[in-house]
Amino acid sequence: MRAPPCTSTWPRASVRSHDGTLYFLYATGTADLTGVWRLRPSGRAERSAALLAAGLPNGLALEARTRTLYVTDSTLGTVWRVPTGGGTAEAWSTDPALAPAGFLGANGLKIHNGAVWATNLDKGTVVRVSILADGRSGTARVTATGLTGIDDFAFTGRGDQIIAVLDTVNEVALVRPDGTHTIVLTAAHGLQGPTSIALRGATVYIPSAAYLTAKDPNLRSPSISPIQPSRSASAILSRRLSRISMRRPRWAGSGRSREQRTPR
Repeated sequence: MRAPPCTSTWPRASVRSHDGTLYFLYATGTADLTGVWRLRPSGRAERSAALLAAGLPNGLALEARTRTLYVTDSTLGTVWRVPTGGGTAEAWSTDPALAPAGFLGANGLKIHNGAVWATNLDKGTVVRVSILADGRSGTARVTATGLTGIDDFAFTGRGDQIIAVLDTVNEVALVRPDGTHTIVLTAAHGLQGPTSIALRGATVYIPSAAYLTAKDPNLRSPSISPIQPSRSASAILSRRLSRISMRRPRWAGSGRSREQRTPR
């Protein structure tokens, strides 16, 4: 992939398909490079779909069954739909609930239970847009509010419960299916501008970008004890997240890549 003719390159989210192909977003502000890219296992990178240079492609999710990629555009307030095989991007949803309110709108993105779920950073909301039988978008519904600066999120495996990073206030929130939420991690745990989150097994991974402080960007990885089925999943996860000590992998913030430090 050649270097763009400007310095404002912005690689964004990525997802991997079952065949090992890595799809990722690239935002440069130029029409020749901005879009959805794919990196095949062979190592060859190519742009599979162009996106508008005026936009900011931000979140990316793959629906494997239909071989469809969904992309949030934070400045245009749009969810794009792109075939994994490449082609023309389609503005799948431009619902007002996705629009920015001064800075950035639609942001984090996941596919869950027959719907596209997206966050809106400016409005502090989580938005659910159902995927209709013919593939078109259904009506958007706001499922949670009051989440200042919400960015990325992950489903916890407990129905529609999510755990989300609140970028601008350095917090992590546990959001219940009824829309209520509890703050479970804060700047006191070392968070500085957390922009993404991933949950694997009993471990949550939270990269802190430190955009505003430009000091000690890091990766925090708290562990969660197994949840007892006889008790409230939301309450237990909330308490355990708020109690845990944050640890940083030895390679995080060390100046060396993860690949160089990953135990064998």
